Amino acid sequence: MRITFRVEEQLLRRARLRAKAMGNTLNDLFRDHLTKLATGEIEPYPPRPKLPSPNDKADSTPEGR
Repeated sequence: MRITFRVEEQLLRRARLRAKAMGNTLNDLFRDHLTKLATGEIEPYPPRPKLPSPNDKADSTPEGR
């Protein structure tokens, strides 16, 4: 199965170089991490706080009114 996601080009380039220095491919490292996550060998990261969306509207009424 193929997975597609977006990542900054510089980050991808650095990750590939690091994987190669470890004697692996980035694909191998992703597969290993997903396997460990799926089998419970590692715990998932805690959820990240939700960033405000441009569609979220802040309360525009001034306090005290």
